[in-house]
Amino acid sequence: HGGAAPFLPAADCRLTPELFLATTRYLRSVLLLLLPTLLLVTIINFVLVRMAPGDPAVLIAGPDATLAQVEQIRESLGLNGSIIDQLLAYFGKLIVGDFGYSYTFKQPVMDILLPKMGNTLLLSGIAFIFSLVVGVGLGILSATRPGGIADRIGVATSVIIYAMPSFLIGVLAIMIFAVYWRWFPTEGMFSLGMKWGKEGAFGDLVRHIVLPAATLALPNIALFARMTRSSMLEVIKQDYIVLARSKGLNERAVYIRHGFRNALMSVVTLIGLAVSNLLMGSAIVETVFSWPGMGKLMYDAVTLRDYNILLGGFIVFSLVQLLSSLITDIVYTRLDPRVRY
Repeated sequence: HGGAAPFLPAADCRLTPELFLATTRYLRSVLLLLLPTLLLVTIINFVLVRMAPGDPAVLIAGPDATLAQVEQIRESLGLNGSIIDQLLAYFGKLIVGDFGYSYTFKQPVMDILLPKMGNTLLLSGIAFIFSLVVGVGLGILSATRPGGIADRIGVATSVIIYAMPSFLIGVLAIMIFAVYWRWFPTEGMFSLGMKWGKEGAFGDLVRHIVLPAATLALPNIALFARMTRSSMLEVIKQDYIVLARSKGLNERAVYIRHGFRNALMSVVTLIGLAVSNLLMGSAIVETVFSWPGMGKLMYDAVTLRDYNILLGGFIVFSLVQLLSSLITDIVYTRLDPRVRY
């Protein structure tokens, strides 16, 4: 690079013993903070869920149950003690890996959560990859021709899409692509009678996942496109970009090898926010499309007052969010060797 790029030489990016020790110390300190953070989040969620209106004992007993029957069910569920006693009892089970028993599904919580979490990760993972690739690509394209027609359309579209709620995008997608044009199914993960292992299951899954994945990805596409565009426009004004052009490099090499590499740092910081958006948006999108994932399960748990399902889902979502933030920090240090912890 002739000393033009602001990144350190490649030799400084190698995993030296000093860098390995520094990274190890950083990871150890983050992991030590992860458990207290997860503990605090669990306590807050537990208190909020218990303070929410509604009584699962009343729902389980039914409208014709007597007060004595409701009280008996409440005692069997461990809901008649103080909130402190309930919290201590819940943590006592968590220590041994017991997330409790579902009042509604009559199964251990983890037996219900794990399959649903797999479906959510499949949907969210595809949406994340799609939003990252398309969003970054549109941001670079927009930055190469600032003020042009494509740039103006892209900026306006990204602002509109980012401002639209996910349920509205989902309903519009169903009306246009499922009801009017009949290109895709309206709900579910598979067609009736179809499941994994049957012939044509993969193609059926692809048809069912297109609309919910696109709906979940669109706000993040707008987010990545806007951040990439602004970062690229800021980077291409730097002196080393002017120097690279003066050395006779073509525009593609200037934008990709010099500009995008430095603009990527701002995009990486959005990964944690994107994961959070996907997790929060999955509840809405999965409900709209009846996708059998964690979001749909937790929505049903709210209406059914199934406390243990809700708390287990919150813990899993919180853990995924914390791990994504940790991975983002690690990637950040590898992309820019100037950042050290």
